[in-house]
Amino acid sequence: MFPQVFAVITYNTWIAVLVLIVNSVSTLTLCFSDQIIIMGSLALGNYFEIFNERMKTHKGKKLTPDQWKTLRVDYTRLCNLARLLNDCLCHLLCVSLLIHVYIICVEMHQGVV
Repeated sequence: MFPQVFAVITYNTWIAVLVLIVNSVSTLTLCFSDQIIIMGSLALGNYFEIFNERMKTHKGKKLTPDQWKTLRVDYTRLCNLARLLNDCLCHLLCVSLLIHVYIICVEMHQGVV
């Protein structure tokens, strides 16, 4: 159990419990951040699909200026939402990617050693 920790310090039951708690909290945090990224991306994609279906219902029809204005305003709001989501999630996505790459490297190193 956590040989990389106890290679540096001597084994103590309380330290092992602390390392186990830190490892569990880290794992839950990583899973939670991945879920936030996934749910935000799926929600945004769903909004664009709904808007696309609305556009398909108007295909080939002559629209009034008010209808065009409504569609343009909705599209602008969707683009602003996408920009806001990008600003919120881009750093979280980069950190998540780096953590996953680190975990893969550690697993490969432990498999070789």
